[in-house]
Amino acid sequence: MTFPKPCYMPAMQSVQYPAGFFAEVAETGDFGPFMMALLPRQRAFVIAYFPAGDGNAKAAAKAAGYSAKSDVSLRVHAYHTLHSPKVQAAMNEWGRARLQANA
Repeated sequence: MTFPKPCYMPAMQSVQYPAGFFAEVAETGDFGPFMMALLPRQRAFVIAYFPAGDGNAKAAAKAAGYSAKSDVSLRVHAYHTLHSPKVQAAMNEWGRARLQANA
């Protein structure tokens, strides 16, 4: 699959993720029950939030494919997604899995 242009995560400027990368991982990854309970765009948000490394929810929302019509709308999507109890449970699950994989 060919992706158009790379998108850059703020804390990892040297790492390039192709546009649509997080959405594809959210569709094809092997996930636990909390991640599977999310919508694909929410899963992409969780996956994109971790590589940023700086807690930048707005960058994660943009990388996950949320509407970026304006800076304000992107921040609203990021806020609501980040504060969803289902997303928070999935972030806990995803973070623990990443820590165990690195150990």
